[in-house]
Amino acid sequence: MKDELLRRASASAQDAIHRFLKEDHERFAIYAGLSFELLGKACLAGFHPALIVDPRHLDSLFHMCGAGAHATTPSWQVRTIGAAEVLARCSRVEPLLKDFEKPLKLLAELRNSVLHIGTIPPLDLKDLFDGYLGGVAVLLAACGKDRKPFFGDLSEVVETQLDKKAAEVKREVAATIARARATFKARYGHLGEDQREAVFKLVEATYRPEGYEQALHPCPACGQAALVAGDITVEWTVDYDEDGNLGDAYPVVTLLARSLSCNFCDLVLTSAEQLKQASVELEIPVENVNPQDFYEEPDH
Repeated sequence: MKDELLRRASASAQDAIHRFLKEDHERFAIYAGLSFELLGKACLAGFHPALIVDPRHLDSLFHMCGAGAHATTPSWQVRTIGAAEVLARCSRVEPLLKDFEKPLKLLAELRNSVLHIGTIPPLDLKDLFDGYLGGVAVLLAACGKDRKPFFGDLSEVVETQLDKKAAEVKREVAATIARARATFKARYGHLGEDQREAVFKLVEATYRPEGYEQALHPCPACGQAALVAGDITVEWTVDYDEDGNLGDAYPVVTLLARSLSCNFCDLVLTSAEQLKQASVELEIPVENVNPQDFYEEPDH
């Protein structure tokens, strides 16, 4: 199933790029939305085919779990999740997809619009195209697949566009950091060392990190504390004693940084790609974790 979904996703992706280059924007929306949905389903099916099934349809779950004998409908009537749910589930597998959530959701909506009313509203299709390529690149990496065979003869076009977009982000981040450093110097450059230390303590006290999804981290522009935010991953670890006996179990929590804001220099970064270009650590170990925060309530 996974290989067939990948094959169909690849064919649709190449159709989408051909249509975009020919300025056939309606068909680009159809094929781009379809290719991402198929690629996402392939990624999920790599874990287990049941992950692409509509959970409200029991017969489909029976078929996907190898228990089709208990289903009352044929296997070709399996119901699967739609594009929006594919994106939500794949974002759990690869949180970097959230950087492209807006254009990918829009693609799904445009695909439906074209299929139902035959047209799309005026849009910035370059940003949509960049978001589509970025999301596909992230998902291919999550699936362990190379981009070149997926895009075939169009791989050079794709790589050129991805490199161009990365260069744009790099320039934007460099300019943003330069402005933040100028702001920091203007605010605090005239203060003496004792004054600066006192003011810095007051500014840092304005932060209120919430839960495990926010933490303080050195700002890449001014070096002071900045607030990073994102999602978390939780992995339970078990200790064993020298005799191999089971010991304590505890959660290892990692913050996947997706944004940064600094109250000292007003630096704001709003995506993982921007953080990466600014050399901000994307995976930050969370300290002082309370295991009780991650206990599941028992079923009654």
